[in-house]
Amino acid sequence: MRRNLEDCNGGRITCDPVALTEAELAAVTSAYAQRNLDKCMHGASSCDPTMLDAKQAATVAVAAKQRNLDKCLNGSVACDSTLLTPKEAAAVVAASHRRNIDNCMAGLLSCDPTILDSKDSILVSGAAKRRNLDRCMNGSSNCDPTALDTKEMAAVSAAAHHRNLNRCLNGSSGCDLLQLTPVERTGVAASARQRNLSNCMGGLPGCNPTLLTAPEMASVIDAYRHRNPTTARK
Repeated sequence: MRRNLEDCNGGRITCDPVALTEAELAAVTSAYAQRNLDKCMHGASSCDPTMLDAKQAATVAVAAKQRNLDKCLNGSVACDSTLLTPKEAAAVVAASHRRNIDNCMAGLLSCDPTILDSKDSILVSGAAKRRNLDRCMNGSSNCDPTALDTKEMAAVSAAAHHRNLNRCLNGSSGCDLLQLTPVERTGVAASARQRNLSNCMGGLPGCNPTLLTAPEMASVIDAYRHRNPTTARK
């Protein structure tokens, strides 16, 4: 009986209402009506509107209207504009306008530039220019150098030079020594020697002993002896 009551309270098909007491049946019926009301309030397809009283039906209608308004304000294709009041329709148009501006400012494909006013167009153009400058400053292949002014071009060139210098200092394969100044090439050569010494001191495969000075070679040999004491004694 307890299991049957639980099934009935849970709305399961295994519920046997005949086995319920009068009080239990009333409680189960009330719970079922509440579950149906909740479904209707959320617009579930399993809602049974015939079970609603006048007050509940009015509350459900208000909730449905609000859901439709939210869909319209968010630009959902499920929006039914025929259910909007003039004030709501105006709010939906304003929301659509704001979304389009945001899309255009972010450079999204969903931007419709044809519905921008002159003020918005200026803002969007400025945002597009900043995005392009950021791409150029970061060395992106999507950079459009023709959209840069003289000052921006100088900044982009300086950023590219700095990136190349860092690659050279780190021994990266993308380094272009020809773009470096004599002072920078001297610094890069010093970094390369230091990396080679570190590799030799650590016994790494990147070591080139021919680039070591006599004191550096002595230090490398001493480091080798410390790493391999048995081999060094032999």
